[in-house]
Amino acid sequence: MMKRISALVLLLSCFILTSCNFNKQILRPGKLQANTKKLYRKVARTDDSGHVHVDTTQVINIGEHYQPTFTDIKGNPLNLDYTVESVLFKNDAGTILNGWMIKPKNAAPKITLLLLHGIRGNVVRESVKGIALAEQGYQVFMPDYSGFGFSEGKATRGNVPRDAEAALVYLHGRADVANTHLLIYGQSMGAHFTPEVALSDPSLAEGMIMEGGFESWKAEAAYHVGTFGFAARLFVKEDYNVKKTLKKYGKPVLVIHSNGDDVVPISMGRRIYTDAKDPKAYFEISKCHVCGPLYYADKISEKIKEMVKE
Repeated sequence: MMKRISALVLLLSCFILTSCNFNKQILRPGKLQANTKKLYRKVARTDDSGHVHVDTTQVINIGEHYQPTFTDIKGNPLNLDYTVESVLFKNDAGTILNGWMIKPKNAAPKITLLLLHGIRGNVVRESVKGIALAEQGYQVFMPDYSGFGFSEGKATRGNVPRDAEAALVYLHGRADVANTHLLIYGQSMGAHFTPEVALSDPSLAEGMIMEGGFESWKAEAAYHVGTFGFAARLFVKEDYNVKKTLKKYGKPVLVIHSNGDDVVPISMGRRIYTDAKDPKAYFEISKCHVCGPLYYADKISEKIKEMVKE
């Protein structure tokens, strides 16, 4: 009997420690040093059959205010179909954050997207998705949260939505955004917080897109723990209630989720869509977690235009 009790205590302790570890280490920011001069990135291309090919390696040269310029591996300037502007702005605590504004060269954008990335990496790593959307004619602003990329401060779950709200306020105030439709496009963790960001000031954005979003930290932790997910639900902290927040939002919502997503199960995406109010739309895709812009940029673009009647 004592052995069983001891085993149960040990098992419970393991789950408590695992849950605490989840709370503390869930964010995995790709922090970049302020003195970084060069970064390297593989460039992907999707062919007509939907296959992604890695064509070449870009060299990203970092200048003043983290402004990037792009060359090939030999140092030759690249002739790209888009421009990238490095932006510095502040959150409400005065922390200096960095973001990239990506614009198509050969189009006058009618729609601006605030693209909120997920738990890992930084804008440099995630920019391939913003570029894919810019190639559809959108201007895309991608901010890095506190402690991510070149942004100052500490990466915490509490800072992420506050930083995203600051990015929305900053973006709304830009002259090149004033005459466009402004939408929030969140992916993974970014999608989880998108309703909260959208409702921070409902007048700033006309709608929101949620791709690969999870309904709660508890549910996401339980999914990854598996059989003993109940323990994760007990000990993982929750920030806010997505379902209640969605019920308060009355502007257009587009939910995108992959039936091949092994990070956030498709069932969560379907429930998020059910919880959202009209007007809403659901787009089920395949492929990997939050890879929609890489494989379905044209179809996603059509649905975004439907949201704003363009």
